[in-house]
Amino acid sequence: MFKVINNLYSFFTEFANYSKDLQKKPYTINFIKRNTKNEHIITIKLRNSNSIFKMNADELILEDKLLKKFIWSDIRTISYYAFIDITSPKYKILRLYFSSDDMGKIIIRKRGEIKAKKKFIKDIVNDENIINSIPSIDAIKLGFLYDKYIKKEFIENDIQMFDQPEFAGKKLANNDKTNTRYTLTEIIDNNNEYTVIIKHKNKSVELTPLFIVNDNEILESLNCEQIRMLCYYAFMDKHTPDYRLIDSFETICKKDNIKISKKKKYTESEKFNSLIINNDIINSISSKDALRLGSAANKKEGTPSNE
Repeated sequence: MFKVINNLYSFFTEFANYSKDLQKKPYTINFIKRNTKNEHIITIKLRNSNSIFKMNADELILEDKLLKKFIWSDIRTISYYAFIDITSPKYKILRLYFSSDDMGKIIIRKRGEIKAKKKFIKDIVNDENIINSIPSIDAIKLGFLYDKYIKKEFIENDIQMFDQPEFAGKKLANNDKTNTRYTLTEIIDNNNEYTVIIKHKNKSVELTPLFIVNDNEILESLNCEQIRMLCYYAFMDKHTPDYRLIDSFETICKKDNIKISKKKKYTESEKFNSLIINNDIINSISSKDALRLGSAANKKEGTPSNE
């Protein structure tokens, strides 16, 4: 009997605390939909009122004062859709010119724009903003044309998939003195695989960001800045390319078998001709690696056949 009473007391205490949290968080998500530009638009509602307004998810995630007025579960939802918009390809190649008369040109369109543009391949490859924002399946074709018409070797350096948001960092100070069940102390970056050091009851444990953002008990005890940052690193962990080319560009051009590594697992060897038509792998590598594969395909006198 005492156990039942104790459980009921705990339940009503948690419910009362939750109600207090709602009073401090006046905004809630009404619904989310995509607009004609393929961006996520969030309709925001003021609690206990008919007042609503709309914002782009990738704009709302940067509004610190406004974001603090949502409960933790809404912040997680906003972060998810914001990072989808931030990281999704912003450019699409519509047409490739293989005629030498066109000196290697492509038709490209930016997401949300109706009018497409014709650009020289060399200008596209030298524009990191575009390279970071095209699908890998387009990048492999672009690399083939680049080598065919420009005849220039690629630089052996990596390009970021996208620019980090201004809030991305590793400081996780807990300024919320009202709730200290969990304290975040550090994020460790191990070759783009992230681990979070979290303290609970004077004990420190290592957890992945993805685990934390799916643990409601931990998440509801954190402040707005911490939730947003953890969602960012969780998204990065989940959407970092699964495969990476190990061999240099020169080696790729010379050998039939090339080395690729799978994130968190192993290094394996793949036949080049099989690799460049394997959509599962091509879609899971960076645009930079796809450019190198496309260029190597031309040197091997092969053409990427991905449609």
